[in-house]
This record gives sequence, C-alpha cells and structure tokens, in this order.
Amino acid sequence: MTDVSMRKRAVGSAAIGQFVEWYDFVVYGYLAVTIGKQFFPATDPVAALLATFAIYGAGFLMRPLGGVLFGHIGDRRGRRNVLAMIILIMGAATAGVGILPTYAMIGIWAPVLLLVCRLLQGLSAGAELIGSNTLVPEYSDPRRRGFLIALTSGFSAVPPIFAALFVLLLQNVMTAGSFTAWGWRIPFLPGGALSLVGLYMRHRLNESPVFEEAHAQEKVARSLFHHLRDRGPLRPGLLHAQRLYVQLPDGASRYILEQRAAVQQHFLRRRVHLDPRIRLICRIDGEGSRS
Repeated sequence: MTDVSMRKRAVGSAAIGQFVEWYDFVVYGYLAVTIGKQFFPATDPVAALLATFAIYGAGFLMRPLGGVLFGHIGDRRGRRNVLAMIILIMGAATAGVGILPTYAMIGIWAPVLLLVCRLLQGLSAGAELIGSNTLVPEYSDPRRRGFLIALTSGFSAVPPIFAALFVLLLQNVMTAGSFTAWGWRIPFLPGGALSLVGLYMRHRLNESPVFEEAHAQEKVARSLFHHLRDRGPLRPGLLHAQRLYVQLPDGASRYILEQRAAVQQHFLRRRVHLDPRIRLICRIDGEGSRS
C-alpha cells in the first residue's frame, strides 16, 4: 500500500469521524422539543425542554475528559485502534438515542438512559476531535499538512445543514402525529450506520508512521501517573488546561445558541402558531448567519 493511499484513507476516516461527531449534537438540538415530550413528563412542557437541554449540555462537559483520556491512550497504544473504538462508541450512542424507550414506557429510566447516551457521545466526540487532528498531520506531507487538517475539520460544518434538511424532509412527508410518535427516531439512525463505515475505513489503516517510529525508538508515552511523577504536575496540567480552554467555550456557546433557538421555536409555535416547516427554515438560516 502506497503512502498516498494510506494518506487518503487517513483523511477520509478523519472526515467521516468529524461528520458523525457533530451530526448527533445538532440533530439532538433540532429535535429538542420533541425529545422533551418523549422523555419527560408532559405536565410541564417548558420544564421538559429545559431538562432536555440540561442533558444536551452534559455531553459538552464530557468532551475535555474524552480528549485527555483517549488522547493519552492513543499516545501509548497507537492511533488506529483507539480511533476505531471511538467512532464505534460515538455511533452506538447516536443510534441508541433513536431506539430508547420513552418516559411513557419505562418512566424515570428513560431520561437516565438518554443521559448515558449523551455522556458517551460527548466523551467520544472529544476523543475524536483530539484523535483525528493528531492522525491526519502524522500521515500528511508537511507541505500540505495545514490544508488537510483544515479539510477534515471543515466537515464539522456539514452536519448542521444535512441534519436540518433531513428533519425538514421528514416533517414534510410525515404527518405531525407520526413524526411525534416515532418519526423523530429516524434522524438518529444514520449516525450509527455512518460510524460503521468509519470503523471499516479505520480498520484498513496502518498505524501512523510517526507512532511506529516512536515505538521503534521506545519513545512511546508511559502512563499518566509516571508522567506526573517524573515531570511534575505543571506541564500536563497546562496541556489539559489548554484543551479545556479550547473545548469548553465552544461547547458552551453552542449550548446557549441551541437553547435560545429552542425557546424561540417554542414561542413561535405557542404564540404565533407558525408552521413547523417555516420554523425549521428559520433555524437553518440562524445557523448560516452564525457561521
């Protein structure tokens, strides 16, 4: 296998990982009102919506932990197997939301299981961000390294558009009752299917040349405990603080914007009686204006 072919596989697997990473986050936000009805008591719709977004926000809190944990495992065990495990967890958590029983079926366990899926998705999403942005430069020609990293990172901008159009299509071809009853589950299932495609692509990858060279020279990272003991807490502490600094503001801003949009949709539906399809178009336009 030529270096060019392996480079293409690395870039392709990183791109699909970025897509799956953000697809679940945005589709959950688009369907927050419906999810609130399904997983929380119907006595107070506003409280159900706020609880839905609280679970949404919990996923962002797990992202730095996923980056630190799986990033260190990748430094010790190699990129390929860790990234394969990450995308499998991510896809399982995404598809899992689409098949969970509702509050009417199992009561309080429904939001508990929803929270578990969101925590797993956030953990794997943070790991994907760190892992993909490490794998691609390790495979890249130094002259095109910046372009390839930007290319794979750019795939995170595609899921908001794709998910919005997918939900819009379902709302147009299904009745409101059918969509609320079971149609809302459909958008979560492609995330699981795409993760299997990514898993196949990552199993066809060789280990990155940089890691193989480090392994041959016995320069592979030791356990985090030994690293802290030998080098003191300052250096890894600064590294993890940097990751937190990069990820938490981004997650918080997205969380606030998604919550604001859901409240706006709730107001338009209750007070103005705006058609759901028009609300979704407004939602798409809002995403475009922020980008």
